[in-house]
Amino acid sequence: MALMYKHGKLGQKKPEFIAYLIIFLIVIMLVSLGYYIINKKGPDMAPDDNELINLLPNEPQLALKKETEDIVVQIETYLSTQKGTYGYSVLELDDGRSFGKRESTYYTAASTVKVAIATYVYDQIKTGKVSADKLLTYTGADYEQGTGSIQHEKLGTKYKISYLLERMIVVSDNVATNILMRYFGRSNIQNFLDKNGLTECKVSTNDVTPRSMTKLLSLIYNEKLIPSSSKNQLLSYMKKSITETRLVAGVPKEIEVAHKIGSWSGAISDVGIVFTENREYAIAVYSEGVAWGEATDNVIAQISKMIYDFETSF
Repeated sequence: MALMYKHGKLGQKKPEFIAYLIIFLIVIMLVSLGYYIINKKGPDMAPDDNELINLLPNEPQLALKKETEDIVVQIETYLSTQKGTYGYSVLELDDGRSFGKRESTYYTAASTVKVAIATYVYDQIKTGKVSADKLLTYTGADYEQGTGSIQHEKLGTKYKISYLLERMIVVSDNVATNILMRYFGRSNIQNFLDKNGLTECKVSTNDVTPRSMTKLLSLIYNEKLIPSSSKNQLLSYMKKSITETRLVAGVPKEIEVAHKIGSWSGAISDVGIVFTENREYAIAVYSEGVAWGEATDNVIAQISKMIYDFETSF
């Protein structure tokens, strides 16, 4: 009996031993798995502490954000003492950083839209759909008073597309613009802009947002819309603009500015690329409810100066 009792006790302990062994093995597996996860993290697993830190804004990023906020506050403080409303957008062409105020508000584009028209014409030349030497005829439907000299020429005169492009940008010739618009078609130009993400640039209604124009200038600069040769020609025309006020007046004389102004009743503007020593940036300044003349030109020049001083302070 004693032997049977002893055997029976041993038989009861055997399942307990196996259970303890299983638990021990499970613990070992969990510890091993944990070590593997920590040291051999797979691509789909959560980031470690260092990666989480990298996902958060670091000190330089926060500093840059505060700097742009500070310059916007300075400009807004200045504009609070001026007549009318101004919208402006700045896009740094080296790193894509941007800032501004009322960037998505629509303003009358006036002649600044001629940059968009020229871009489409250059695209058509690039794709071989038209030759820069093709002659277009000046008709009565193209006549318009204002800037430019073609209005004084005889109806029926023929001009090369290349010449009309130059006149449209350098002296903002309205008739040259109308001839090009009639030949190429407003809807075709608008479709081209929409296709390239420039939906806020409205050729048909002559309305744009400041950010749409800095985006257009960035695409031109980075040769996303037109090739290098066309880009260089367009920017050279913009640098030769006969207007030396507004954006140009806000930077030192030795700094090149490729720009295009717009002037309409109560709506004065200027858009362009400023070529500083260390970086280039696109800038667009629009207004509404302002007076025509030197006072408004000087406000845009002051905005330009404040942004130039900011951009060259690094």
